[in-house]
Amino acid sequence: MRFAPSRTNPLTIGIAAGSLFLLLVVILFFFAVHVLDLSGKIEKRNEMLLDQLRDNDSEIEFLKQNLLLLAQDENAVRGAVKLPTEPYPILEPQPVEPAEVEDPDAVYLNGIDTLLRERDKEISEAKFRQLLASPLLAQAARSGGFARVEKQPATVVLMKSGRAYFTLTIDPSSQTVRTTDFLGRQLETLKLDSRFLSFLRARTPLLAAHFAQLSSALARFSAAIDDPGVLRALSTRKLALSRPIESSGGYVSFLTRGGTRLLTVRLDERSLQVTDGAKRYPRVSDFAAGFVSDVDRLDLRTPEESRVEEAKAEIVALARDKVVMSTLAARRIRFVTTPREDADYYHYDFEDVDGRRIGSFAVAKGLGGIVLMDSADVPIGPLRPPVDEDLPKKPDAP
Repeated sequence: MRFAPSRTNPLTIGIAAGSLFLLLVVILFFFAVHVLDLSGKIEKRNEMLLDQLRDNDSEIEFLKQNLLLLAQDENAVRGAVKLPTEPYPILEPQPVEPAEVEDPDAVYLNGIDTLLRERDKEISEAKFRQLLASPLLAQAARSGGFARVEKQPATVVLMKSGRAYFTLTIDPSSQTVRTTDFLGRQLETLKLDSRFLSFLRARTPLLAAHFAQLSSALARFSAAIDDPGVLRALSTRKLALSRPIESSGGYVSFLTRGGTRLLTVRLDERSLQVTDGAKRYPRVSDFAAGFVSDVDRLDLRTPEESRVEEAKAEIVALARDKVVMSTLAARRIRFVTTPREDADYYHYDFEDVDGRRIGSFAVAKGLGGIVLMDSADVPIGPLRPPVDEDLPKKPDAP
């Protein structure tokens, strides 16, 4: 028995395929809508997180700026009242140092520099030996009546009557012979030649005249010190002026009181001027005429006295400092600018509203250092170190 094969209706197949495609489109549409909605929610949440992070950064930066201002104000107040400042890290950020790049050739370059310096030294020494053996040097010394004195390093001095007229050296860089006279005039030559002899012949009479003037000025300088008017003025003030002695660059005399050196009076051997402290006299005769009238305006304090007076003035000046005084006023503290004196210190006291001493800034006698004291006059620590670190010691509080 045979069955006829069934035939599918093409229209039915088309409808089924269209329905399936439509279903897929609908599913994809809903999926796309869901994805877009989810993406929007994620984007909004990210924006919220970014806004929150920005707000946090702003708050942190605001806090940092306030901390910076507070730290600066704190140290400004501490500095104004001469207290040590605090090392806030925010005020002193540590710099990031760049990494050092080692030059592989540095050790060799340094070695080459050493060799070149040694070579230049050997050349200078050899040239100096040639200079000593030069017939022209011997001729110059003989004809000018100079004594030849060798000094280190590599120096020859032509002397006459105890005066250094000319100094000869070898320049280590140019390897030239440098001749310098007493007044600073110079001649540089590759070797000793006729120019060297001409330089000596031209400069020697001028130097001889200068040395004669120097001897005369020194005699007048000594006479001025022994002048009866000068001696009376010094005696009235219990001062003394020593005999001049030779020193670097000239002759000096020391103004003293009770053996303590107060001032140096100097006769310059080149300019022939006389100076006493900041005052300059063009000639010795000006010094002899003006010194007596100028004694009263000289600062005749010892260095120790000057340091103490400067420290006392520095503390008293705090009373004119608006920051310091406003800080004390806010805490109802009184600053006493008339010092209270004991055996070792001048005390500038701080008192509370009841007049009780809470401490002081104290100037060490003879040293000039400023020390912070507590209410019992026991040192807490130095505010300004003295020149001599050995402060007078106070006994421990009972």
